[in-house]
Amino acid sequence: MFALTSDALVNSLILNSTWSVAFAIYNLKHEAEASDNYGSMDMSRILDEVRNEPWLSNAEFESERFPTLHHQNPARTRSKPAQPGDRA
Repeated sequence: MFALTSDALVNSLILNSTWSVAFAIYNLKHEAEASDNYGSMDMSRILDEVRNEPWLSNAEFESERFPTLHHQNPARTRSKPAQPGDRA
């Protein structure tokens, strides 16, 4: 096992690129069949389910184009953006 990059896909392709590419193409061709594993639900019911979650009880959904778009206030405000390594 070795890694040349932080991207697992790139490292995998380096190890066995022919198999990896062939497997990826196979998965893409059969991707449409994945939806057969899941049930169907009316879009209005899906939106009701999302909007009725407890953490969204006070949210306002004003956009028709983006029906789940809402504003969330941060739990903590900061005077400047957090930097890597900063403590919460």
